[in-house]
Amino acid sequence: MAEIPFDSLTARAVLAEVNARLLGGHVQRVVQPAPLELVLGIYARGAQSPLLLSCEAESARAHLLAEVPRGPAQPPAFCMLLRKHLEGARLVEAVPHGFDRVFSLVFSADGVLLRLVVELSGRHSNLVLVSQEGIVVDALKRISHRLNRVRETLPGRPYQPPPVDERKADPLNLTLEEVLSQFGRLPEDREAAGRELLSCLRGLSPFLARELAERIALHGLAEAWDQVFGTAQREDWQPVTVLDAAGSIRGAYPLRLVSVPAHLQREAKSLSSALEAAYR
Repeated sequence: MAEIPFDSLTARAVLAEVNARLLGGHVQRVVQPAPLELVLGIYARGAQSPLLLSCEAESARAHLLAEVPRGPAQPPAFCMLLRKHLEGARLVEAVPHGFDRVFSLVFSADGVLLRLVVELSGRHSNLVLVSQEGIVVDALKRISHRLNRVRETLPGRPYQPPPVDERKADPLNLTLEEVLSQFGRLPEDREAAGRELLSCLRGLSPFLARELAERIALHGLAEAWDQVFGTAQREDWQPVTVLDAAGSIRGAYPLRLVSVPAHLQREAKSLSSALEAAYR
């Protein structure tokens, strides 16, 4: 199990790889190798590239795979439904929902648009197929009113996105002036600074909050902010595989880390290949 989290920054970087490699491609296969995992085999740029979408509570993630895994002899109902609606469809858009682990894969099938909303939020992770009119076609995990009084996810009901904490700011939407004004007086203690960043910014994992605090202490607020969130906006990723002292893979991240010793990081060909190795 990977120790480095699949967080909002990682999700944004994976989405960049999806856009670069799969956009305009057609779905050739849909496989459900495990109860909470789906793989879309998308043919684009002369090759089939499998996209894993995992809703496992402890390892929710999305990334490209080297090959399409085998599915069960009898595909589950949600897999059959996706085959019916998505096989042959073209991927026309892959868009994030703010700075979060939620994004939409938009497909066009016979002139009709369908969205597969990917929600990667731990035990609340889900995959939801949504019609052009915003109605839930079905979901990997159906959530009734009895399970969630605020947000039902059932066929025939309007799709409701996961709630957003409006008290926190989206770091990708802040101007440099706003950043300097809001965070110009962070505590000198790096752990305390990380906690303050975590409490004020939407989409941060504790891991990313600590990494950002380390960068601020080393390089100053403006440069550290650009190193992390400027990288996300420019999509100038530098994926790495992170090792432990024994040389085993701890995880993967979309940029080189200052909070991890340099000799425990290896440059990766792609973030997806690093993630596949980390979760193998």
